[in-house]
Amino acid sequence: MQEKLLKRSSEACMNWQRTVYFADARDEQVRDRIVIGLLDKNVSQRLQMKAGLDLQSAVEIARQSELVKSQLIERESLETKQIDEVQRQRNYRRGDWNKRQTLSFQQQQRCGRCNRKHVNESQCPARGKKCRKCSKIGHFAAVCRTKTVQRKAVGEISKKSDELVREWDETFFLGSVMSCNRDKDPWQVDLKLNGQPTKFKIDTGADITVIPEAIYSNLVPRPPLQSTTAVLQGPGGIIACIGEITAILSYKLVEYSVRIFVVRGENVNCLLGRELSTQMGLVKRVHEITDHSVFGDIGLLKCEPVKIHLHDNAKPYSVSTPRRIPFPLLPLVEAELKRMKDEGIIEEVTEPTEWCAPIVPVPKKNGQVRICVDLKKLNEAVKRERYVLPSLDDIAPSLHGSEVFSKLDAASGFWQIPLHPESSKLTTFITPFGRFRFRRLPFGISSAPEIFQRLMTDLLQGKPGTKVIMDDILVYGKSVEEHDSNLEEVLNTVQSSGLKLNKSKCEFRKEELGYFGHRVGKNGVKPDPEKVRAIVELSPPTSVSELRRLLGMINYLGKFLPDLSTVLQPLNDLLKGSSTWVWGPSQAETFEKVKQLISSAPALAFYNPNRKTVVSSDASSYGLGGVLLQEGDDKSLRPVAFCSRTLTQTEQNYAQIEKECLAAVWTCEKFYRYLSGLPVFELRTDHKPLVPLINQQTLDKVPIRCQRLLMRLRRFNVISVHIPGKDLVLADALSRSPLISNTNVSDNLDDEVQMFLNVVESSRPASKEKIQLIENATKEDQVLQKVTKLVLSGWPKYQTQVPEEVRCFFPYRGELSCVEGKLIYRDQIVIPASMRMEMLQRIHDGHLGVTKCLARANSSVWWPDISKDIKEEVSPEEFCQINQPSQRREPLKPTPLPFLGRNRTVIAKLKSIFARWGVPEILISDNGPPFFSEDFRSFSVQYGFLHVSSSPHYPQANGEAESAVKIAKRILKQTDPFLALMVYRATPIPATGVSPSQLIMGRQIRTTIPTLSRNLLPAWPDLPTVREVDKESKERYSHAYNKRHGVKSLSDLEPGQTVRVKTDNQKKWSPVGVVSGYGSTPRSYIVDTPEGKKMRRNRRHLQAVPKAVSDDIFQAIPEVVPEINPETSELSTRLADRRNPERTLQNTPSHTSSGRVIRKPKRYIEEY
Repeated sequence: MQEKLLKRSSEACMNWQRTVYFADARDEQVRDRIVIGLLDKNVSQRLQMKAGLDLQSAVEIARQSELVKSQLIERESLETKQIDEVQRQRNYRRGDWNKRQTLSFQQQQRCGRCNRKHVNESQCPARGKKCRKCSKIGHFAAVCRTKTVQRKAVGEISKKSDELVREWDETFFLGSVMSCNRDKDPWQVDLKLNGQPTKFKIDTGADITVIPEAIYSNLVPRPPLQSTTAVLQGPGGIIACIGEITAILSYKLVEYSVRIFVVRGENVNCLLGRELSTQMGLVKRVHEITDHSVFGDIGLLKCEPVKIHLHDNAKPYSVSTPRRIPFPLLPLVEAELKRMKDEGIIEEVTEPTEWCAPIVPVPKKNGQVRICVDLKKLNEAVKRERYVLPSLDDIAPSLHGSEVFSKLDAASGFWQIPLHPESSKLTTFITPFGRFRFRRLPFGISSAPEIFQRLMTDLLQGKPGTKVIMDDILVYGKSVEEHDSNLEEVLNTVQSSGLKLNKSKCEFRKEELGYFGHRVGKNGVKPDPEKVRAIVELSPPTSVSELRRLLGMINYLGKFLPDLSTVLQPLNDLLKGSSTWVWGPSQAETFEKVKQLISSAPALAFYNPNRKTVVSSDASSYGLGGVLLQEGDDKSLRPVAFCSRTLTQTEQNYAQIEKECLAAVWTCEKFYRYLSGLPVFELRTDHKPLVPLINQQTLDKVPIRCQRLLMRLRRFNVISVHIPGKDLVLADALSRSPLISNTNVSDNLDDEVQMFLNVVESSRPASKEKIQLIENATKEDQVLQKVTKLVLSGWPKYQTQVPEEVRCFFPYRGELSCVEGKLIYRDQIVIPASMRMEMLQRIHDGHLGVTKCLARANSSVWWPDISKDIKEEVSPEEFCQINQPSQRREPLKPTPLPFLGRNRTVIAKLKSIFARWGVPEILISDNGPPFFSEDFRSFSVQYGFLHVSSSPHYPQANGEAESAVKIAKRILKQTDPFLALMVYRATPIPATGVSPSQLIMGRQIRTTIPTLSRNLLPAWPDLPTVREVDKESKERYSHAYNKRHGVKSLSDLEPGQTVRVKTDNQKKWSPVGVVSGYGSTPRSYIVDTPEGKKMRRNRRHLQAVPKAVSDDIFQAIPEVVPEINPETSELSTRLADRRNPERTLQNTPSHTSSGRVIRKPKRYIEEY
């Protein structure tokens, strides 16, 4: 009635406002009339106090106040309802609305839209009304079924009992937990309510604690009942609440002061709310295992940073330049380094470090790269922790009786271990973008698996039903409850430790699962079918040769198989010469029985990481095979696991050494779980050229495909051993009967290698025409075509089995490969015969001599006997014969003293050199006049370098400059000096092993000889290595020189010692001189003459005089009166004024043909 009155009043006001002249004031006038005219003064007063009230809000609040008032009036007359055993429906479908409403009208006799009683839906007051909870039309907020995040909303409630309008309702939801199995007892607990025993039902769906009116009436003493405006709501609608009390609930001698609501009805159970049930420990919240605090990419274990210990005699290894990286990969490498840096795995290094390793970026199929650090040198110095890795035999007894299992996998295990700052310096690696070091334990460190196993064991030590091997955690239990309890404890430990798990590799509540190469289940531990699948699915032989190969493998394992000769009788019958090949039922049955014997105990051994481990691999023309073996108590090798697969179409085109390398790497990665963390294991192969590639050679010296494969082998501590093919029966048989590869499960080896080759080819600087010319000539060369076929199909065992024209390639068969139509030897292009003469001419463009021509050729091209061809081409060449050095030394021919202005020219040239390359610390020169002028002295002081001159009359002391002059003269004599200069700068120097362009610019320059693009990428030579090579070269040269000339070391001279002086062009020793000091260069001395002069001489020009005769010698020396040539006196005077020299005269002056006295320049006599 009141709502209709409000509606009529509102309509009347709206009709009145149309008569108002000012349109802008219409809404305000209507609002004022409605607010003032309300019958409920409390509501009217509230609206008048509300700021910013508009007409629509005033009408809405007035309507809501009338609705709430009518609901509260009807609530008092509601019949008592049973609120126990109300099941909450979670998956309510919107399409069942009409059906649910019909059921509500029939059973409850209340409307589901307004919670009132009326005859039909047309009389429902909620028709066309907007819900203030979900803003939808057709129902009131009291019966709204919209889910909310917080079912309990606390708002401002008026203290007056007759207030009908409020901002928010305090609404509570009541429900109860109903078991799916109704035969079981409900969840109930006995509590004391104000000291009176009372049975409560645990209701995790209830927001509050509730008791019926009957229980409240029986309480002694009875607490006061307080009025409440809270609304109790269940799935069936509003529940009548008569008030609330504050009471004491006791459970296990612990008292809780709680707020309890009292509802109408006598057959209502007492409900214990969710919050109070949790406080009492009756209900425990179980977190989902998908919590982000447990699963993730990379975590950080809360432990002390680990240290990498080195041997006491460890020799640091450091490279100063990064390895060459193809240009298309540089942005990907930079992005990956940034990602690792942002995740805290690595950090940039600016300080000097003794250890620095190179990197090799490995392209991935998703377009990104993986950064692999070559830590082989560091691993040689790492001291192992010798922590014993557990085996499955150790944990198998603990699994007895268990029926439920879970497996947890640590994500990126090693990278979750913090690394000590001092040990972090050991992991420094260099890239084109700077130096970095690991902050976490890196993959590839030989001691990393033992460190990780120790930390994981310490973390989970004492946890029931838990075992851990490396990064795999096994949780088990004899029942689901026991398993869940163990799993929860492990997850809580993992969560608190900071460790992250890889969700995709975890398995939960399994009756059987794979663990460390075995199947673990309620029936015990048994071998994983995957590791014997290569044997179980072995195809039957189709010929006598295949049968012999199969029987060879079986006989190898014969010592472990009972009654083998009897079992193999049907197969042995096929080998008799008189027998015809017939594969019948008896042979097929025997074949299946033999496979069963091989793939089960006692032939198959359980893996034990503490025993000697051997991996055997082999490659055929169409398949790969491998087997993992371990040494038993009788020292015999027993198989642990087998593997095989077919080669892809691309892999079948590999050279044989590349196939063998692929087999070795694929087999080791297939058995990664067994091999990772072992101190060392043996890799056996029947391909002898592969052994040095794995054990000795650096990655830069192996074929391109093998580089990518061997980089993946760096994570293992492996030693390769050659075994004759007749003894490699297991792997050989598997490679010739391989399992068909699953194309959906790619090993990524082929894709990874081919991707790198494509990157190298796309970035090569050589013109397509030049490369195409070599490829076309290779196709037309019949000899190279035969070599290519042998490379792809495999070489015979003996050289006599090879065609005569290709036998010269036989010694190099292990290092030949075929890439993109070109034959490659190591890292050099094999040149066809039709182009070799042209290559010889290009190699000899600079006329640099045999040694340097050989060094230039070895950096880019190759063919058999290339050294012999170069020697034959260079030695008789006319230009080299004409310009070869003189055989004997000619007598010294004096030259006129140059004009003094030349010193300014020398200074200008040196300034230009210093501006380009920097000022040296020491400048060594001979004793030429330009270097001893006053201008040059001022120049040395101004630029801050030390000027040192060689001993007079001893040009060997400045041999580098003398040799450089000789090379420069040789270059300038050629037809094209610039071409010769380019060739010289690109040719490796034998003493250093690198070319001048590499030493100065950090890269090899492109010349007229074709070469692979990777040889032209920037790569600074390792300066410590260059110094070491130069030192060794000079030591070898010195040894040969000393041996050839029969040298003898001279004793050192002391100041005050009397000496005789004689240069190489003098015949007699002059009996004059006393040593007064040491010169600025080694073996150089200052000698005082009896005339008071000073001269500087090399030790070779000085002869010690016995002390007994030294005094007599000085007394016998006659006084010498110098003669001055009038023609040179003026010039000598000028020199004396500028340098203040004192001239030393010859005892026997020489004369020219005209009679003029010849005198040596003062620079040979005096130390300046």
